[in-house]
Amino acid sequence: LERTSLANLALSGCYVGSAMVTSLSGYLRELLGWDAPYFFYGCSGILWFMLWMLLCFEKPSKHPAISPKEQQYIEKSLQYLMHDEPTISTTPWFKILFSFPVWAIFICNFVHSWSFYLAFNTLPEYIVEVFGRNIELELISTTIAYLIVAMSIVVGGMLSDFLRKKKAMSDTNVRK
Repeated sequence: LERTSLANLALSGCYVGSAMVTSLSGYLRELLGWDAPYFFYGCSGILWFMLWMLLCFEKPSKHPAISPKEQQYIEKSLQYLMHDEPTISTTPWFKILFSFPVWAIFICNFVHSWSFYLAFNTLPEYIVEVFGRNIELELISTTIAYLIVAMSIVVGGMLSDFLRKKKAMSDTNVRK
């Protein structure tokens, strides 16, 4: 059951990251110049990649620092997922390509991403130009909005896990 909360915690990172970028980029630009955010985020990405390669492993059995008890617990809890690795020839490409749910997810994700980035990139400037508000104040309110969304996602994941655990709602209804 904790997978929903963990997935939502990971998803909320997108909004926390957006909140941080909104605030941090302005300060970096003012202190170090217009190109400072690009260098900072590029170096951060390289550092993240190096940490990922050092600390993350494909399977618990390949992790050098995991205890046998923890490895057994993880593998037992994921036992129903253990199966042969799919290959290019065993993947049902035709079924995936013509699957209504796959297209629904694709379209919803496209629309969400487009509207999110449109709002993220243009809303503060629009509010400053049309309503004459202060850009710093607008960036602060944008940052607060992203943090509220991030907290809502985490709370929603916890609530959905609670509803599933208490059998108040089915998995299907919670996911809808």
